[in-house]
Order: sequence, then structure tokens, then C-alpha cells
Amino acid sequence: MDAKAIKKSLSFLNKIFIVVVVFDILLCWHKGDTDLMMSSVYFLLGLVIARIFIQFEKQELATLCISYTLYFIGFYHVVVVGNHATCYFILIAIPIVGPLMLERNISRYLLFFSSFLLFPLCNYLSEFGLFDNYFFYYGLIPSFISVMYFSKILNEVNEEKSLLIEQLKDKNEEILLYSNIMSHDLKAPLRSITGFSELLLKKHPEMSDGDKKLFTYIIDGVNSMRDLINDLLLYSKSNSEEIKLDTINLENLVDEVLATFKFELDDRQVEISKNELGSLLAHKDSLFLVLQNMISNSIKYQPKDENHIPKIKIQHLKEKLKDQIIISDNGIGLEISNKGEIFKPFKRLHSKRDYEGTGLGMSIVSKLIEKHNGIIKVDSEINKGTRFTIELPAIA
Repeated sequence: MDAKAIKKSLSFLNKIFIVVVVFDILLCWHKGDTDLMMSSVYFLLGLVIARIFIQFEKQELATLCISYTLYFIGFYHVVVVGNHATCYFILIAIPIVGPLMLERNISRYLLFFSSFLLFPLCNYLSEFGLFDNYFFYYGLIPSFISVMYFSKILNEVNEEKSLLIEQLKDKNEEILLYSNIMSHDLKAPLRSITGFSELLLKKHPEMSDGDKKLFTYIIDGVNSMRDLINDLLLYSKSNSEEIKLDTINLENLVDEVLATFKFELDDRQVEISKNELGSLLAHKDSLFLVLQNMISNSIKYQPKDENHIPKIKIQHLKEKLKDQIIISDNGIGLEISNKGEIFKPFKRLHSKRDYEGTGLGMSIVSKLIEKHNGIIKVDSEINKGTRFTIELPAIA
């Protein structure tokens, strides 16, 4: 178990124990059982000290603090409460459970030998023979050896896992670098083709309409190739790059996205409506790309009827555990059987002749939403429009 996982586990267990112990103190106080109440008070004190160690990244000391607090409580039960069974249970449990939360073998052996040496003392205080209940040794020793063996295996597995993760990170960085280089190298000749084609069109105005049309096909094809390269690079980044979530103003972000479509919105007289968009937890650049892709699709996939007025509605709904972003339009819609297909790479539901695109846009959206630990759902009906719902974890 790595240090981060140990701290998280210890912190969680510490909180649970503090709540339970406080409740136990109140219960003992209500019953008037002072001896048991003091036992819980001592335990609470040890938990609080351990919590301080956890805050200062001293997980090892925190575990030992809780363990030795429990040893003290076990002997308190023998001496004050007259309950030796509790002490025996603690002396057996601590060397078995404790090592799972410890990283250093010296700490693990410290717990084992503490129990091993304290056992005769427990017998003495309980008025048993010093080495009575010898089953304890037969239970403790093999159990501890088993814990140490499995701890060793677990550490080896974790080391292999960490090494593999590092290797995968290096490979991802290499792939991303390769993608960037290939993107640059591929786009360079495309720029030349476009530039020379446009130059030839200007240089030879006497060219026939048929020849001009051929050059137009060349330029359109090159532009499509450039868009595909850009989308492929973006798709590879959406798979490999880690994102950091922050609280962002959705209203401002949507306005920024809409500003990039000013010409299209004005040209097609698109009606935009939105409710009061608040704040949510997200990665700004990633969510910008998500909204840009979805609004672009809402503008693009509209009927060809000149009298049709495109309408796009953007909503933000806050719930207890999630934030919802809903983008709906009155476009051409999708068939029910095709709803899941739109998130697959290169899956096109309409011919390129009717609606341009690379078939990667919604795949990129889906990947970026997954990075947010969110989900995206689609509801649609042919000729009645499409409604996308994005669900993101709410601000804690």
C-alpha cells in the first residue's frame, strides 16, 4: 500500500473511530459507568494525537500511536474494569492488523514483540500462570508471519505497478510528442498545396470554370485533411493528458464559446436562449472544447430549409451530487438506434457531402467528460431536435 493510500485509509478510520468513541463516552456517561467512560476518553485522546500525526504526514507514528493506545486500554480493562478478555483480543489483533497499515518492517516487528512480551504481563495481572493460554503463541506467531509474507508480496506488486505506471507515462509522452511532430510535418505540405493552388487561381484568371472547380476540390480536400489531423491530435491528447478541476463560471465560459461562432450565429440567425448559468467544478479548457463541439453540432445539423430558424437552448441545473449542463436544439435529430454510435471515433451518421466533419468531435467530447468523472446522455427524435445532458460531480 503506497503512502497516499495509507494516509487516506488512516484518516478515514480515524474519523470513524472518533465519532464512535465520542458516542460511546456519551453512552457511558448517561449510564453512569465511569470506568468504561474513562477507557473511551483515553482512546479518544490517542486518536486525537494520531490525527495530528496524520496531518503532518507521519502515518507511521499515527499507526503506532493508535496501537499503543489500544495496548494501554487493554491493560486498563484488566486492572480497572476486570475484563482480561479485551486485553487478550487487543494483544492478538494489533500485530495482525497494524502491520497492514505500516510501511517499515522495524515498526511491524515492534508491534509483534510488544504483544509477545505483554502477554505474560496480562496473564500475571489476570491471575493466570505466566505462560498459560499458550494457544496465544500458536495463534499469534503464524498469523504475524502470514501478514509479513503477504505484506512483502503486496509491496512487490505495488512496486511493479508503480514502475509500470511510470513506463506508461513515458510511452504516452513519447506518443504525444510523436503526434505533435507528425501533425506539424503533415500540415506543412498541406499549407504549401493550399497556398500554391490559391496562387495559381489568382495568377490565371482566364482559367476555365471546370479547371477552377478542380482547384476548389483540391483546396477543400486539403482543408478536410488539416481538420482531420487537428482532430486526431486533439483525440490523442484527450486520452493521455491529465486534467485539474477548478471552480469555473459557466456563464462566462458559454459567452466565450458563443463568441467563436459569432459569424455563423448571425449568418444563420440562430436563436440562443439560456437560464442563469452558475459555477461548477470542471477543467476550463476541456469544458470549452466540449461546449464548442456541441454548439457547433447544434448549428451544423439543422434542416436545409431557408425558412427554418435554428434554436439552441443552454441550461445549467444544480443537484445535490451533480451539475447538469443541458444543450438542446431543434435540428434534424437522430434515430434512436444511432444514439450510442455518435460517440464512436470516425462514426458519421450523415454523408460528408451534406454535413462536413471528421467524425471525431463527439468522441473527443465523450473522452473529456470521462476525464471529469462525468457522463453524457443524448435524447433525440428525427426532425424534432436533439438534447444532450452532461452530468458532472457537484462542488463539495
